[in-house]
Amino acid sequence: MTHEFSQFVVTHLVKPTALQCCHFTWNPHKLLTAPQQCSVFLTRHSTILTECHSASATYLFQKDKFYDTKYDSGDKHIQCGRKPDVLKFWFMWKAKVAPKIKERMMKTGSMMITYQPIHDLPNFFRLVLQNSALDHSDMDFFIEEIERLGHDL
Repeated sequence: MTHEFSQFVVTHLVKPTALQCCHFTWNPHKLLTAPQQCSVFLTRHSTILTECHSASATYLFQKDKFYDTKYDSGDKHIQCGRKPDVLKFWFMWKAKVAPKIKERMMKTGSMMITYQPIHDLPNFFRLVLQNSALDHSDMDFFIEEIERLGHDL
């Protein structure tokens, strides 16, 4: 699948559809040629996965923890695990997309920001503001510019 076709599909089919529906399933490993199989299921209903998939399988999700097990999300997932697909997709984004957005920011020169790891925290865009005259529209520009520079990735 060509890069241009992937960009077209995401821009014109995936994004508008995802904004209008109650449930949405997306397979980046097919659409974006992700290196490993991974799928995304988004829903507007916060309890539907627990209601449908919660079998309270004690052999998988033991309750003898030193913390409150209500925060264990394993029973909320279609897969037997704790968000493995999200982790694969995040690694792909970190390795492929984020460095490209940084490169485009540097070449465009529209913003002076850095992108780097800080100790044990994940990579992120760090914006330092030195002008008290900035307003909401300036912050909107910041987000929209990152989105514009990375729209086809």
